[in-house]
Amino acid sequence: MNLGTLLEIIVALIFIYLASSLIISELQEQLAALLEFRARNLKKALEIFLGKNTVESLYNNGSLLSSFNQYTNFGKSVGPSYVEPKVLAESLISLVNSQLSDNEKLLKADFLGKNLVEEKTGIFKKLASISDFSKIDKLAIDRLIEIGYSTKLKHDNPTLENFIDEIAKTFTQIMERTSGVYKRNAKGVSFAFGFLAAALLNIDSFYVIEQLFKNSNLRQGLNQVATEVFQTNESCFKDAQADPTKVAKCTEKLQVSVKDLEKINQPLPLGWDEKGWFNGEQIKEQNGWQAIFGWLMTGVAVAMGAPFWFDILGKLINVRNTGKPIFPNTQK
Repeated sequence: MNLGTLLEIIVALIFIYLASSLIISELQEQLAALLEFRARNLKKALEIFLGKNTVESLYNNGSLLSSFNQYTNFGKSVGPSYVEPKVLAESLISLVNSQLSDNEKLLKADFLGKNLVEEKTGIFKKLASISDFSKIDKLAIDRLIEIGYSTKLKHDNPTLENFIDEIAKTFTQIMERTSGVYKRNAKGVSFAFGFLAAALLNIDSFYVIEQLFKNSNLRQGLNQVATEVFQTNESCFKDAQADPTKVAKCTEKLQVSVKDLEKINQPLPLGWDEKGWFNGEQIKEQNGWQAIFGWLMTGVAVAMGAPFWFDILGKLINVRNTGKPIFPNTQK
């Protein structure tokens, strides 16, 4: 096998990983949305920070936040998967006010006051006066008092508006941490889901490599489509390096481009034949137990994500197109 053939096989394999990642990640996102993974993570994080009674009140008792609740095919939604921190902060203040008498409610003109030990005045005094913790946990009140002290360090004479802004900043940090936890957990889920999908769709990495080696037309067809897809989407992903928020949009555009696989007039070495899923003859053709390891390898590849494979694909295509020797020519 010469270097050119090896490079063609690698490019074709990576393009198949790219296409598989796009398809399987889309299925995974739909499943995550259906089971409300993000919403459950956010609600759990808020319960840890504010207490269960507080979150229950925020989500269900006519607060600003309860308007985000929707219904799914399985009944009432767990809650929103994301909420603007300022909206969440204002919802919490509204909940606090619902527990105070009319002449004790938090007002825009209110100042925080000095502290809880000396001269209990202003917002501190009103927070400390809450004694019914059936709808708002004492934990939430303690958190608000902590945030109050933090607000006093940043402002000479902080008002309720400054206090709300500081609460919103705290919620921003919570949601960022929640997002980080979700992404770390999603890696493990991606592998498990990727392996399952690879088995159901029969994307056996070892069998794919074998067929790419044997079939030059398939190999070259995949390389041609891979090059076209890369060139179409290269500028979008370059822009996304400066602005990571654009990655999702670029991935959506990439999904449309990958449909160009239909241009290849060769059957792809994927899927099950007419005899059905996991039929013995086809598994035997794929060297039996080796197929399981091939599915595992695909699962690992899918967990890396489409942007990762697009980046690797671009580097390999650029190397192939330069045509420069890897080793310097020492002949004279």
